[in-house]
Amino acid sequence: MDDGARPGARRILLGFRHIGPAGRALTSLAQSGLLLSTPLIHDHARAGRVAEALCVEDRSALGEVARALWSASPYLARLALRRREIVVDGRLLAPAACIHLAHQQMITAPIADRSAVAAALRQSKALGHWALALGECSGAFDARAAARAASDLADAGISRALACALEIEAQNGRIDRAAAACGAGLFVLGMGKLGARELNFSSDVDLIFLYDRDVLSAAALRGEAEAIAVRAAQTTTRLLSEITADGYVWRVDLRLRPDPGSTPVALSTAAAGLYYESFGQTWERSAFIKARVCAGDLAAGAQFLDENRSFVWRRNLDFSAILDIKAMAAQLQSHFGASGIDPAQFNLKLGQGGIREIEFLAQIPQLIHGGRRRDLRVADTQGALEALARADLLPGEDARQLTADYWTLRGMEHRLQMLEDQQTQDLPNDEEGKAAFAALCGAVDGAAFDTAILALRRRVRAAFVRQTADNQAPAFDPLQGLYTGVEPGPAALAELQLLGFTQPSEIAATLRDWARGRVRATRSERARQLLAKATPQLLRAMAATGAPDLAYARFAEFFGGLNAGVHVLAMLEANPALLTEIVEVLALAPKLARTLARRPAIIEALLDGRFHAPLADDDPMAQREALAADLAEPLARAPADVEEALDRARRFRSEAAFRIGFHVLHDRCDVDAARFAYTALAETALRAMWDLVVAERARRDGPFPGRLALLGLGKLGGRELAAGSDLDLILIFDPIDGARGAEAQAARLAQRLVSALSAQTAEGALYSIDLQLRPSGKAGPVAVRMAAFADYYATEAWTWELMALTRARPICGDSGLCDQISAAIEAALVSPLPAGVLAADAAAMRALVRGERKPTGFWDHKRQAGGLIDIEFIAQALTLMHSRALPSTARDVPGQIAALAEIGALAAEDAKTLEKVWLVTTALDQVLRVAVSENAIATDLAAGAAKALCRRAGRYGAPTEFQALQDAIVAWRADIVDLFRRYVEEQATETSRPLR
Repeated sequence: MDDGARPGARRILLGFRHIGPAGRALTSLAQSGLLLSTPLIHDHARAGRVAEALCVEDRSALGEVARALWSASPYLARLALRRREIVVDGRLLAPAACIHLAHQQMITAPIADRSAVAAALRQSKALGHWALALGECSGAFDARAAARAASDLADAGISRALACALEIEAQNGRIDRAAAACGAGLFVLGMGKLGARELNFSSDVDLIFLYDRDVLSAAALRGEAEAIAVRAAQTTTRLLSEITADGYVWRVDLRLRPDPGSTPVALSTAAAGLYYESFGQTWERSAFIKARVCAGDLAAGAQFLDENRSFVWRRNLDFSAILDIKAMAAQLQSHFGASGIDPAQFNLKLGQGGIREIEFLAQIPQLIHGGRRRDLRVADTQGALEALARADLLPGEDARQLTADYWTLRGMEHRLQMLEDQQTQDLPNDEEGKAAFAALCGAVDGAAFDTAILALRRRVRAAFVRQTADNQAPAFDPLQGLYTGVEPGPAALAELQLLGFTQPSEIAATLRDWARGRVRATRSERARQLLAKATPQLLRAMAATGAPDLAYARFAEFFGGLNAGVHVLAMLEANPALLTEIVEVLALAPKLARTLARRPAIIEALLDGRFHAPLADDDPMAQREALAADLAEPLARAPADVEEALDRARRFRSEAAFRIGFHVLHDRCDVDAARFAYTALAETALRAMWDLVVAERARRDGPFPGRLALLGLGKLGGRELAAGSDLDLILIFDPIDGARGAEAQAARLAQRLVSALSAQTAEGALYSIDLQLRPSGKAGPVAVRMAAFADYYATEAWTWELMALTRARPICGDSGLCDQISAAIEAALVSPLPAGVLAADAAAMRALVRGERKPTGFWDHKRQAGGLIDIEFIAQALTLMHSRALPSTARDVPGQIAALAEIGALAAEDAKTLEKVWLVTTALDQVLRVAVSENAIATDLAAGAAKALCRRAGRYGAPTEFQALQDAIVAWRADIVDLFRRYVEEQATETSRPLR
């Protein structure tokens, strides 16, 4: 590269126009009331040892300052002993001469030799560091001049390191050497304090490596432009930051580049421009106020900054930008507590009354007004304050005082970092550290020094509060600061912890990713704006579920799966209550959450009044017609698209089940409305699949030679379905006389029906199907002749099969055959067996079930002793035992209990107990089936799920406090066990028949 083109090559000497006589106190510091002047001797012995080793005879003011630096700073003492050229003939070189020497050594480092350039850069930096410390502490130049000199020295070092990196590429035959000397389209942006030429004594350098793809590709001889740029960036970074025997040059931070978690260390200007245009955040706009080209191809860099100007300087601010600005202000307010200034501890940068508050005061008006006022587009803090004062956006006296205070704080920061070359802003708390720092600052009276610092902090703080106060705006929500794209403040993280989130940093990281457009849902600026507004309510809704971590995880999964977020987020913005309900569903109802994740469009259905209409008002016939119409289109194709029809049926059923589950979860329906709705939905799906399969088999095998019908048993037959229930079915056929192959044809139809219902497609399964309740169970045929069905139940069926038959009813098929099946069932239920045998058989069967099917936990209402199985056994066994006295057989448990009470087979109080416990238990079971995962135990229930259970149970007079509800359940189960003993076990006067 051409050294004459390097930024800072000429500027390095011109930056000292404020240089004055050695020993002069800094004017700006004196104006602030802090007498930061000539350092004091802190450790005489150390100062003497260094002076003796260097043969320093200089007793001038400059020599005394050097001794003071060596006495207070172990780092500067070590550095002086390594760089003995600072002493010539017993006298110290002047600071400006040392910096000039350091700069010359940097820009002449031999770039053809990587090791040599690494060593030269480190040695030059050490020399420059000494000169900066000596010059600033002696008063040879002020803190601003020191910061500029440090920045210019960094420019020279970064430029030389990049030149070496490109020379290595040229040596390896990957790039043209002449093009490499000019940067070949690759350039480095200096950001932060380096970009503003305000570098600290011990700063990181914030860099962004970019390249013009066309220019670099033209210079490339071998390999892709991106690979060359990335290698050069990595080599440059290592040359600057690797620690060797000579130390390091500068610590490099590359995290200000676009989307640093997923992008290479060097990006093309096109990719960077697209990122900033599409996903750029307010904090990135703020960062680019200070951006400048510090190394590489200066023309390419200047062009990029010019093209990126519209991103940084917007003529109009949107809501999210204003929100981000407020968030950044709130984060500053929250650092190190918001209760007031703590005199005992102070972080010069982030503490209240510190450097960042002054920088913020300068940058925020720039962001707001800089799009329309070019005179505000100033990179450095002092220049920005002065520009704001000229524009009447900041009182002139405030600007002058803030400028003085800013450089006072920066001077203190430099001295603090001189102690051990550490990037720290925390004032020491230990006595040795305090004494050494005070000595470097020239503080004779420690108490007065502390008082002056406190006065400065209060002054800065008052100006910050004055300028950022917005009396018309509502109090800022700390959670809003999580979506700014920058690191969250302590207040935001503390608020998350207070809400119950156990991994607040992880959540903050996810939100930052969303803010950067890393998910499809936030690729548009409008989506990011909407999510920014919704963030606080969203997080608090998660906390309200009682399971905030789970709610966050499921919402993240749901949101990450959206193809676009604007539509959904706009609906949530317009309907805040909907957001809360969605979060509650995601947190408490895993089945519903999976449906929502697969089909986010369901959210739109939530805005339809029909979604919230009472389930009891549903018209099953209208539902059947709607599904039939939906399936008609694919089935009308030639050939019929059966698979598309199956998928549509699954989507229909899934969305309808979501609505029922939503009503159950929010207790918007009673037990009967929910069970009837679930059952009606299953019957709708069954009828649709029945018609589809019958028609499909007819096309393949010809019309069935006879009649067909489908019998439902179990909870389907009893109209007691809930979320996730399987369907107990028997296919019954009645062939015409002489029909051949009817049994095989019926079997194929049954198998196809099971497949249509239970096969997993891209849309999941409709239902799980159980055919084991057919005569002879697994050993029998999958389709049963009508004559065999009637004969089996009249002569062979065991008691448990007859108990199951009490809940059987035809679902669909030939109406005449359905009537015949119903008559056969009624006849079979009038059992010739004595009541004592029926009771003994029922008791034996319950004992077998209890032994083979253990409850999974407290909330397994079905299998627990005294649970739903016991209630069902009582109702079904008594129905068989008193079948001759019953006018007809009710198919559901409540109906059976009522009928038994009416004929006196159940005492009235016992019937009330059975009915109440069945209602409460079923109500709880309905919630559990949508609210928690399968096999839940008591400890699995989050507070939100517990609340939903109590709300549901309270509808039927159960306790609404969680522990009280559990205690009541235990008592009720004991009551049911006692009723089972009295009505079944004690009625077993005969020996039970062998089970089969």
